[in-house]
Amino acid sequence: MMTALHVSAPSPQVRALIAVKLIPLRDTSHVRELAGAMEEKKAGWGILITTSRFTPICEQKAREHSRMELIDGNRLVWLIKEHLGKKVLIGPPSVK
Repeated sequence: MMTALHVSAPSPQVRALIAVKLIPLRDTSHVRELAGAMEEKKAGWGILITTSRFTPICEQKAREHSRMELIDGNRLVWLIKEHLGKKVLIGPPSVK
């Protein structure tokens, strides 16, 4: 399972670093890991993205952190369509 963490440079719209993490699983450890990376890099906002859904516990932990946004698969599809004009279908991972 591959995860990636990207900390972006400030953009014209956002005047703080944004930490983005794309994850394949629904585990609260990812919320804690992103929170730690945000603190280490002094990021003003964190975004955790999954192609599936977050558990209620993950959503609660992200709300407790207050500077973190969760984007699930349904919202990801909507965002891609809304901002890129592309229709996407999220399917199960391919088996190798």
